[in-house]
Amino acid sequence: KLSFKEIISNKLFIFYMIALGSYVFAETGTANWLVNYLKYTYSFNESKGSVYISAFFLVFAVGRLLGGFVVEKFGAFKVVITSLTLALVLYTLGLLFGQSALILIALSGIFFAVAFPTIVATVSKVFPVSSSYITGILITSSSFQSMLLNYLMGLGNTYLGADKAIYIIPICLLTSIVFNIMIYNNTRTVLVNNRQ
Repeated sequence: KLSFKEIISNKLFIFYMIALGSYVFAETGTANWLVNYLKYTYSFNESKGSVYISAFFLVFAVGRLLGGFVVEKFGAFKVVITSLTLALVLYTLGLLFGQSALILIALSGIFFAVAFPTIVATVSKVFPVSSSYITGILITSSSFQSMLLNYLMGLGNTYLGADKAIYIIPICLLTSIVFNIMIYNNTRTVLVNNRQ
């Protein structure tokens, strides 16, 4: 079995930790802060704002239901990287083009869906030794990162305004994409051999 020190000193584990943690915040940050953003930026009331967050999680649920089939066909990290890139594009366009494009933020939910379960599922293939222990550390770390980033989002809302602080979410999506690419580049041989 690997020790905690051996695990946290592994660069691949660090890549996983940042990729998963930044993604988890992008998802939970949307749930926690999107209505706040709509309220203070466009004067939406809670009822109208909740329509967008409900639409986001509706298409998110559809994406999670169907995503497994896509992952099986094209491979874990190819799908994660592609889907998070599409989510980033839609989310950012929704923020940049204002009220008329907010539906793009809701639609981005379908591309968020596969990331978490797919990344977690690859851990046992990349780390065959102590995989359950490593998965537990990763999930705990992602929760901690999400908590910290939610706190930073709150500070951003206070000192920068909701219209600027919301951009922490697409920044985190971009961070997750970069580190997923780094994982893929370092594990391509392992994952291909496991699919054969």
